[in-house]
Amino acid sequence: MLPLAFKDILSQMTQMIPPECTWAIACGSALALAGVEYTPSDIDVFAPSEDVGQIWRSLSGAIEVFSLHPHTEDGITSVWGRYVWDGIEIDIVGDFVVCRGDMEFSWDGRHPCWSNLTRVMLNGGSIPVFSLEDLLLLYLALPGGEIKLHKTASALRSRGPNLRYLSQFAARGTALAARIGQLIEVG
Repeated sequence: MLPLAFKDILSQMTQMIPPECTWAIACGSALALAGVEYTPSDIDVFAPSEDVGQIWRSLSGAIEVFSLHPHTEDGITSVWGRYVWDGIEIDIVGDFVVCRGDMEFSWDGRHPCWSNLTRVMLNGGSIPVFSLEDLLLLYLALPGGEIKLHKTASALRSRGPNLRYLSQFAARGTALAARIGQLIEVG
């Protein structure tokens, strides 16, 4: 469930971020916006590097926790900054890359997620949100995201996954294909 304070902030953010920027709500807030029973602890805004600076500047009225900067930790690299708005953390993340084993997952400007976004209407505005398929891939890549991974897979099984979209990622290797198939119960 998305708390009311999150809805209000998201509505305001949508009006502040320039319309020419490519961006989307990801992670826990995206799950909640997709109707998954999950209460997020923050708001994650993902964007390609071409737009992350402009998005960061457009939200500069919020309290800055740390500025947008290159960040690398535990196999994850990105450009990352954090604001706090009415007590809620807002992470702005550009070109998010996760390296796990011999696979690399990269949500940069070339990633197909940007043409596969879901639009959620909220308080009269349209908010771009990562699709459940992209959330599944994100939680497959992130360490420690098992609960969200299984909630996402359950939601995909309920509504039916976009197999054509997922197949382009499954083609990266048999281990990934098997894991995707196992999670969404597709042979």
